[in-house]
Amino acid sequence: MERERWMETSEDKRAVQLDNVANTIDTYKTELDISDEVADYIKNANKMYKYARKYKGEFLSKYESWVEFFNELDKGMVSDPVIIPGTIVLDTIPTLVPGGIFTYLGSQRTIWMKHPNWTEAIGYDMHILGHGVVPYNPLTYKAKYIIDVLPGNIHFKILNVDVKNHNLYCRIAGVEAWTLVTTILGPSFNYHRILAVAKQVENLELMLKGYVNNEEIGVPSTKTIVFPG
Repeated sequence: MERERWMETSEDKRAVQLDNVANTIDTYKTELDISDEVADYIKNANKMYKYARKYKGEFLSKYESWVEFFNELDKGMVSDPVIIPGTIVLDTIPTLVPGGIFTYLGSQRTIWMKHPNWTEAIGYDMHILGHGVVPYNPLTYKAKYIIDVLPGNIHFKILNVDVKNHNLYCRIAGVEAWTLVTTILGPSFNYHRILAVAKQVENLELMLKGYVNNEEIGVPSTKTIVFPG
C-alpha cells in the first residue's frame, strides 16, 4: 500500500511516536542492522524530548507569573508586598543530543525501509509506517464536487485529490444527449454559459467523469441546478 505522511503533526503525538521508537528499536537492531550509535541517539533523544517538553510548560507558566508580578509591581494598586513567583528547580539534565530529532529519525526511517528485512509490520510496531493511501479504483471512481451558481458562471470545486482531471458534460434537463463542455484540469473551474433564450432560466444537468491518460474512468457524477444566466 502506498504511504503518505509518517511523522505525527501534533507535539503530543510526536512525543508518543518517539517514545515508541525508542522503546522498540533494540528489538529490530539486529534485523535491520541498526548501529549502537543510532540506537543510543534515539533513546537519548527521547529522554531529552520528554525533559524539554516538561520544562517548556513550566517555564511558560512561570513566565506568565513573572509578567503578572511585574505588572502588579509596576502599575498595580498600593497594597501588601507583591509576592515573587517561585523559581524552577531542574531535574538532572539528560545526555545532550543534537537538534533536529525528527529530521534525523526520518533519515533513519528511509534507510530502514530500504533494508531487505524491512516489513510493514515492523513499521507499524515502531509507529513510523505512515498513514495508508488507498488507491482509487478506476472502475468505481466517482467525482465529488461543489457547485456555486454565479451570474453568467457555474463554478466547480472538485474535492477529490487522487484524480486531477475530469470531463465536464452538460445538458438541458429532459434532453437525452450529453454535450462535452471541456476537460477540467485541476481542482476548480468556471464554466461561463450564455442562456439559449435570454432571461429564461435553464434547468441544467451537469456531469463529471474522471479523465486519466486520455481515457474516462469510473462512474458518472451528476447534479441538477437552476441556472438563471
